[in-house]
Amino acid sequence: MITIKSLKNASIIGKHFMVPARHLAVYQNKTSRNSNYEFLKLREMTRDRLVYKVIKLQRLLDTYYWMHNPGSFDGRDKVRVDHPDPEDIILDVLSERTVAFKVLYLGWDYAGYAWQDSSWGQKMVGHTNVVERVFLEALLRQQLVPNIGSRRLNFERCGRTDRDVSGLSQVISLRLRSNLNEGYGVWGKTETKEYDEDGNQSDVIRSIYCEDGFSISDTSLDHNEFPYVKMLNDALPSDIRVLAWSPVRRNFTPRYHCMSRTYRYVFPRGGMDIKLMQEAASKLVGKHDFRNFCTKHSENVFKHFKRDIFSFKVEEITNSNNPECDMCSATVSGSSFLYHQIRCMMSLLGLVGLKRISPSVIDDLLDVEKSPKKPGFSTFNAINLTLVDTEFKDEDICWRWDEDVLESSRMLARNYNVYSAKSETIRHMYDHVCSRLTNQNSKELAALEFSENLGGVDHDQTHEYHGVSPETKTLEEARTKYKQSIVKRLINKGAYRRAALAYQSPMPDEKNTSAENEQNTEPETSNL
Repeated sequence: MITIKSLKNASIIGKHFMVPARHLAVYQNKTSRNSNYEFLKLREMTRDRLVYKVIKLQRLLDTYYWMHNPGSFDGRDKVRVDHPDPEDIILDVLSERTVAFKVLYLGWDYAGYAWQDSSWGQKMVGHTNVVERVFLEALLRQQLVPNIGSRRLNFERCGRTDRDVSGLSQVISLRLRSNLNEGYGVWGKTETKEYDEDGNQSDVIRSIYCEDGFSISDTSLDHNEFPYVKMLNDALPSDIRVLAWSPVRRNFTPRYHCMSRTYRYVFPRGGMDIKLMQEAASKLVGKHDFRNFCTKHSENVFKHFKRDIFSFKVEEITNSNNPECDMCSATVSGSSFLYHQIRCMMSLLGLVGLKRISPSVIDDLLDVEKSPKKPGFSTFNAINLTLVDTEFKDEDICWRWDEDVLESSRMLARNYNVYSAKSETIRHMYDHVCSRLTNQNSKELAALEFSENLGGVDHDQTHEYHGVSPETKTLEEARTKYKQSIVKRLINKGAYRRAALAYQSPMPDEKNTSAENEQNTEPETSNL
């Protein structure tokens, strides 16, 4: 514990460490005697590098606690951000603008993407280590927003992703500070004189929305705007990068205006037949009821399950001496996706590639009358999944790219250098060990391990198709059970009238589901 007395007796080591003077000689002697490389390395680091190292270590620590003790985890994982005094950001005299950002992030060290709606409030509270919260903190740190819990921000996302899923083209829109008083999507401020009932004059600042007379593609005023990309990237960790920004109209929402979303799932070939997987994938293209290709829970049982998939392509992307080490990719594009839909589809395609089920099973599962219950199978891992593209109309978004993207490419190059070196080292070791195997069955079992690991099963289990369990419920049964739970909960609260109304009201089905739900259901990126 640091006290006033200890501070008086402190000395500076290098530029950054404050250590009691009586311990300084001990540290120096121990360092020189034991060649404590880590300590010397820390002493030579700049302040910015030390701060980044602390952030990275804290994020990893919080992710560990989230996985092993979620009940006590609160996600206070970044550098503490002191909320600016609201008087420091006087929105009444500052212009605002609705802006969309294209965001890249590596989701491997985060507990997910979205900051849940239950977290929004008038003051910031501790929450899980999620990408969205870190982004909002960066906005606050640069004083582009007065707080991160206000509905005034109109914060919207194109889609959410779960833990371990990455994004290359996530789109976020919100209302934030602007340096312009006019322009596309700008709320400019103007001072007018008003009179009260007694005839007293007062100066009043009014907000005027500017859209008419300005084009979204007009960049003539951009040189006077805040450098949003640079400002945010300066305040974000290196694994979250803003690539571009665009002014948007005030009623723009990336979730509802996105025309298509594209995801990419990369995986080693292992023992899978890629041509057979492509044959099965082509059956999924088109508009179908995908209730057997997703995870159903109480929040989505009343939503419709029809989705439109535009394309689904499975292909090899690398070749090696050992075919099982070849990397492959599955790229799927559609209007929107259900919870865990892409990962469930990939799991079934993997079973087809391993020849444990026939491609005709895909046809059977798409026929919900023939297969009203979802069969049992493990869902493929999320770490292989990336949101790679989101498509919008030209009149909705016109991206402004910044030279600061160069720093993002450097970050990716550094990560690629590390992970590709590790991957190649392991592959070389695998080739060496397999070359010593003389039994063909042993080689085949080793190759199958690539595919088994994708299903998230234990090392002593296999990725299997279990068929329909007697306990599995149909969609109608799940809806009835959820409705009964609502009625029971209302009765326990003493809300008997509401319980009676809930019991008598008809259950929504696909015919009366709103068109908004049908066209704009938010995708669960990591759930693909």
